[in-house]
Amino acid sequence: MNKVKWGIIGSGNIANAFAHSVKYCQDSELVSIFGRNEEAVKQFSTKFAIKPYTNLDTFFSSDQIDAVYIATPHSSHFTYSLEAIKNSKHILCEKPLTMNYLESMTLLNLAKEAKVFLMEAYMYRTHPQTFNILDHLDLFKNTQEKIFIESSFGFSAELSQRASFKKSIIRWRCNFRCWMLPIING
Repeated sequence: MNKVKWGIIGSGNIANAFAHSVKYCQDSELVSIFGRNEEAVKQFSTKFAIKPYTNLDTFFSSDQIDAVYIATPHSSHFTYSLEAIKNSKHILCEKPLTMNYLESMTLLNLAKEAKVFLMEAYMYRTHPQTFNILDHLDLFKNTQEKIFIESSFGFSAELSQRASFKKSIIRWRCNFRCWMLPIING
């Protein structure tokens, strides 16, 4: 199997995390970065020893790129995804895929017609815990009763010293519930 050659669009924290992750993938190789900020693109490309692009047309016309990872502000996802489809590049786009239903359906239809893989980077879809749950659903195959499963997801997030959240409350929206989480600043 040939390695998938990735180009990243955007040079922020999420793009940085993706670039580090690709290093550990046997079937992928990071080859380039596109961004509008020439200095940021240069620093990113130097850090990961990849080719820098600041011209979108040149980036998408490269035959060295099989797929793109879009890690830009939400409002640009549709435009970059559309350009990727036009140039037969497969797409992994950070969430949300687009800003509305019409943009999403347009991309899905065009990607299908062009035989381009298009996926929103929603990690839980391919997370090992999800597969673990699916592998164990056979426990319920012999029952006629309805089964209700309630779950939640959370993580610990370190706050920088610059964050001055004294007696603040964060609203955290989980699928069907809104949890109020107090932050205690010591």
